[in-house]
Amino acid sequence: MLFPYTDAVIHHGGAGTTATATISGVPQIIIPHILDQYCHGQQIYLSKLGPKPIWRSKLTTEKLVPALKEALFNPKIKQAANKVKESIDPDTSLQLTVKTLEQSIFVKVRT
Repeated sequence: MLFPYTDAVIHHGGAGTTATATISGVPQIIIPHILDQYCHGQQIYLSKLGPKPIWRSKLTTEKLVPALKEALFNPKIKQAANKVKESIDPDTSLQLTVKTLEQSIFVKVRT
């Protein structure tokens, strides 16, 4: 995985990319394009894991450069990203997900 080796990630805000960046503990700049990406961008901003998202239709150098500076140099964002990373145990999370899915499938098959 590349993200843990970066200082920040600029991405579209898809669920998988957002989750990967969050698990990696790096600040994120989200440039949403469609659907749930706007929600993910807002949630990352409200969680202080990155600056305010920049809509693709409004993306300019004048907006991206300050967002990048904020992601790279705001200690609160870096601290929040690292804190979330430390709170996520990928092994336990995966086991819990599999167990929940198995229970859900088993219940639906039996009913």
